Amino acid sequence: MTRPTLYFLVLASFAISVDADSTEEMGERASPTPTKLKPLTREMIDELERLRGAIEAVDDMKRGLDTSQRVRFATCLKAFGHSVFCKCVNETMGIGLSFDGYFIANTRTDQELNLGALEKDERDLIENARNARETCVTKL
Repeated sequence: MTRPTLYFLVLASFAISVDADSTEEMGERASPTPTKLKPLTREMIDELERLRGAIEAVDDMKRGLDTSQRVRFATCLKAFGHSVFCKCVNETMGIGLSFDGYFIANTRTDQELNLGALEKDERDLIENARNARETCVTKL
């Protein structure tokens, strides 16, 4: 069976609604009886709109993340001029810290950063930046 045929069968199985009453009346495990699709209610339409809005919000966040990663890579490239290193830093460091934050985390001492007074999430960002540096320097 080819992939398109398999995909069609899976999609078709979701599109057919089952008439549960007719199956129960038979008193046995009969095959589902396909029925016509029911029209959408106002609640269903509202839920679809809400989900569409949520999907758009996720898409916006993804675009913002892509932009911030491109900016972080470009800033690193301006500072170091080494694309392999900057790509590694960009991929290893994750999100939440700009290149300036990466630079500060790796050039300041714990005392200068007042690491003990920072929240756990902030300390984790600094640790991730330092680990990214170590990982990427050893790759060179």
